Amino acid sequence: MPKIRGLRRRSRSIERWRQANLFLNPKSLRDSTRPDHHKTCYVKLWLEPWGNLFATEQPKKGHRTEMLAALLDIYESWNVQLAESEQPYYLKVWLFEPHFMRSQVVCAWGQAHDHYRKTFTPASKEVAIPTKRYFGLEERLAGFEWKTHLHEHFYFESDFDAVQPDGSEGLHVHRQKLLRRLKSGGYASSDVDFMGKTTKAYAFPLGHVWVGGRSTALSTQ
Repeated sequence: MPKIRGLRRRSRSIERWRQANLFLNPKSLRDSTRPDHHKTCYVKLWLEPWGNLFATEQPKKGHRTEMLAALLDIYESWNVQLAESEQPYYLKVWLFEPHFMRSQVVCAWGQAHDHYRKTFTPASKEVAIPTKRYFGLEERLAGFEWKTHLHEHFYFESDFDAVQPDGSEGLHVHRQKLLRRLKSGGYASSDVDFMGKTTKAYAFPLGHVWVGGRSTALSTQ
C-alpha cells in the first residue's frame, strides 16, 4: 500500500509540473525592447527524485509516459500561444534516449530562432523512436515530424592540459587514458576556438535525441 501511495504522489507531482508550465508570457513574445538572445524559453523535466543531478533512480514506464505526455501537452499549448504572436518562432520537443530525463520543450521567437537550430549533430540515418517505452503515446508521437540527432558530450583537448586543483595521480592516469581513447580515431573531432586559442574538440556519443514538432505557417525548422 505505501508503494502505491508513493506512485500516486509522484503522478500528482508530474501533473502539477505540467500545469505550471503550460503557459508562456504573451507580452514577452511581442516585446520589441527585449534582446534577441533573451527571446528563448525552455522547460525541462525538473522532477524529483529523477531530476536531481546526483539521482540514480530512473522513472518507471508509467511515469515516463506521463512525463512525455506532459511535454507534448506543453508543446501544444505553447504552439497556440506562439502562433498568436504572429512572428516566426522555433518550437520543438527534444526527446533524449537513453537519458530520458534530459528531454524538454524549447522555443525561440523572432530572430532568436537560430539559437537552437544547430544544437545537435544530425544522425547519418533516421532511427525510430522506441515507442514501446511510452505505451499509449504511439499515435501522438506519430503526429509529430521527428528528426534523429546525436546526443554527444564534447571534450576539449586543452582541458586535459589544465591542472586540476583537486586532482590525484589516479585521476591524472584516468584522464590521460581517456584522451588516448579520444585520439584513437574512433570519435568525430574538429578544431575549435576555445578561450582565444585553437584546440581540438572530440564528440563522445551518449545516445540519440529526437527533435520533433508540427509544421505551421509561422514555425521555423
